[in-house]
Amino acid sequence: MPTNLLLLPLVGGYWFLHTLYYTRLRSQRLDGYRLLVESALMGIVLVVVARPLVVGANACSCVRSTWVLLAPQDIPYLGTALAASVLGFVLPHSLNIILDRTGWLTKQEANYKSIMRHGSHLLRLLHSASAQEKPVSVTLDNNKVYIGLVAGAPNLEPHDAHLSITPFFSGYRVNETLELRLNVDYLKVYEEHGLDPQEFRVVVPMSNIRMASLFDHSVYPAFLVESEDEPTDERGATQPTDIET
Repeated sequence: MPTNLLLLPLVGGYWFLHTLYYTRLRSQRLDGYRLLVESALMGIVLVVVARPLVVGANACSCVRSTWVLLAPQDIPYLGTALAASVLGFVLPHSLNIILDRTGWLTKQEANYKSIMRHGSHLLRLLHSASAQEKPVSVTLDNNKVYIGLVAGAPNLEPHDAHLSITPFFSGYRVNETLELRLNVDYLKVYEEHGLDPQEFRVVVPMSNIRMASLFDHSVYPAFLVESEDEPTDERGATQPTDIET
């Protein structure tokens, strides 16, 4: 195949990777050279699939007359390159519809699997917590702490770099010891005033997150360490020192 025709399968391979649900998020995260290589490899696969189709079309007299108009015979392998490019545009849309309607792989499932396979540990944690509706504890670079449900986690797209969280509690970490101190109970405020928690979403840049973990409020008290130097509450009970769970 002439080298100038290789651009057609390359474009088809790029579009295939960029459109298919299972590969779309990962391809958006690849750098230029890696994306070029993978697009070329996908283009080769499309050429392998397209070649028998072109040979079969040329063997059929009723199709050949029309096909010759699209791909003149005086340009070698133009038909194969053109067919590979068309397949790169058509196949991913068809596969997305088939997989989605049959329930084999929906768009949400494909995105989740892509992040579990190719995302960072932080992205995996956030998306896993979101899928299971488990609260997370997020510590920012200014020692501010938010605990709540993940309302929106970024995917593998480079421009998507913010986390949205519906807060249950908030507090801070002591500079000297990094002990966790919670001083705002959002759940109590929501309940007392009949507020919609979704209206109090907090959006933070991923670059400002220094630590994140799952948080179980029912288990959290078991990890508290009592200290004689800690203040007591109004009932005279010793207040425990908070540590991260």
